[in-house]
Amino acid sequence: MENRKTVREELEGKTEMSLENEQSLFEKLEEIERDGSIVGPLAKADWIGIAAFFLVLGIFPLIYYAVKLF
Repeated sequence: MENRKTVREELEGKTEMSLENEQSLFEKLEEIERDGSIVGPLAKADWIGIAAFFLVLGIFPLIYYAVKLF
């Protein structure tokens, strides 16, 4: 037998939310615990976009100012 309390047992009546909103919150939290994941991993296109923004907004301005100084 587990000594862990469920989310509902730990938080019920302590959230200062309406009963309907509290129940919705518990359902969502229990779903997250059951599935073990909130969101899926990033897609390859997302990583490419992140790299492009990093280069355009992070690296290229540094190179531009470094060349401009010389």
